[in-house]
Amino acid sequence: MYALIHMIDPFDAQTGSSITFAWSGDQIYKVRCMIRENETGLLAYDGTIDTMKKEYVIPTNSGLINGKTYLAYI
Repeated sequence: MYALIHMIDPFDAQTGSSITFAWSGDQIYKVRCMIRENETGLLAYDGTIDTMKKEYVIPTNSGLINGKTYLAYI
């Protein structure tokens, strides 16, 4: 089982965004998203939502900062 994240365009952290992905595995019932700072590897965001969609909506209160680069994991 794995998720293949589609390209994420730069976005304003204060307005949030969404991550779409392809999924190979059993039926989706929850999606967990972990976002780490690219330079340090420190965890910047970790959240789980109950959904069957191949999409994770990053909330406006995620704690992400404009101008930084991050790595996303689904």
